[in-house]
Amino acid sequence: MSKYTLVNNSSADLIIENDLSQIVKVLVESFGDVVISILLMGSFGKGEGSVVKENDRYRPLNDYGIAICVGRNKSSEVRKKLATIISKIQSLVSVKQVDVSVIEYWKLIIPIPSTSRYDLSRGNKVLYGRKIIIASVPSRFIPLEEGVRYFRNRGGGLLISRLLLDGFGNFLEKKRLELAQIEINKALIVIGDASLILSGKYHYRYLERMRRVQNGFGRGITQEGKRNYIKAVKTKLDAKTNLILGRNDLIDQLNKVLDLYLNHFIHFENIRLKKHFKSLNEYLSYYNSNNVRDPRLIWSRLWSNENNESNIKLRCQLFSLLNQLRRKLDKHDYELWQRSALNFLVTWRNYGIILKFHANTLRAKSQ
Repeated sequence: MSKYTLVNNSSADLIIENDLSQIVKVLVESFGDVVISILLMGSFGKGEGSVVKENDRYRPLNDYGIAICVGRNKSSEVRKKLATIISKIQSLVSVKQVDVSVIEYWKLIIPIPSTSRYDLSRGNKVLYGRKIIIASVPSRFIPLEEGVRYFRNRGGGLLISRLLLDGFGNFLEKKRLELAQIEINKALIVIGDASLILSGKYHYRYLERMRRVQNGFGRGITQEGKRNYIKAVKTKLDAKTNLILGRNDLIDQLNKVLDLYLNHFIHFENIRLKKHFKSLNEYLSYYNSNNVRDPRLIWSRLWSNENNESNIKLRCQLFSLLNQLRRKLDKHDYELWQRSALNFLVTWRNYGIILKFHANTLRAKSQ
């Protein structure tokens, strides 16, 4: 049996293995010989998945990241059919989300300069089929735009966290608070991860990244950021009984984390862009001016889509929403903010938790 977590208890791994066996069974039955290999990605693929112990039983907290490797010119048909069975897959397991991607195996031979490819090449488990050759670049060559992508994704998580705490979606209260806490923790983790991308010292394992940040290898991270990053990684990897904060405490924590997160984001962008933005407003004005013609940004589009027009627009929308969240809004303005945040999330990534943020819930709250 494989090791999926750092917990020294086989029952935790057995629960996860049973989940994964059910997922693989559905995928193989659905796609048959088209599937060359099924890989487990993410924290569980690296053996660092998050679990929590409840009533003497372990429960996985992370999403399961699954990659289906198929033959040439087969990915489109698999993706179409996958959309019809993803809900069935989700119903078989207890984690909040199962992320399934489809890739033609030959494309994995081409080294892509991204953290996701770097992580996958060094930390994956074969769940079905044969081992696949996965090429990537060394971590020192991972482009800084990957740090921007990290910040963007975790910023979206902060919006999700706030809406969860506002009561959106059909969740049991304990589950709602747990999900909100996980997203807040992820926003702290990105602070340290991005600092290692800046210094060219990123590593695929959490424990090693934490060690490197502790030893001062991160660039552009404050002492407060370092302390919070180390605490967040330890929280993620700890399998003790899950101690969930109350709603008001989580809101207070979210507000503090938001300031720390945004300050580190601006510092990251100042280094990446060689600018001197004094505030997030200056940063947003820079991009919203429609006069951005930085040669480095144009050149970087050859190997990263983070600087294309659509992603820049999404990034500005996201950070504008996060900036508004820092202010004290009256009831009317806050309800407008909720609408805008929900609309952004649905446009950006309408699956998983976001699907449960129903528009009628929002309308009911605004009446």
